[in-house]
Amino acid sequence: MVRDGVLLCQLLKNLKQNTIHLKEMSHSFLPLSSETIQILKKLGW
Repeated sequence: MVRDGVLLCQLLKNLKQNTIHLKEMSHSFLPLSSETIQILKKLGW
């Protein structure tokens, strides 16, 4: 359980790094659902 949590944290870190540029472009071609926006806000984006 703890190991899964660590792996999840690493996955989220990688996801955050990989989506920084995506977030910048998202306004032009990738509308985010309100549910996705809520999740991103909880993650501090």
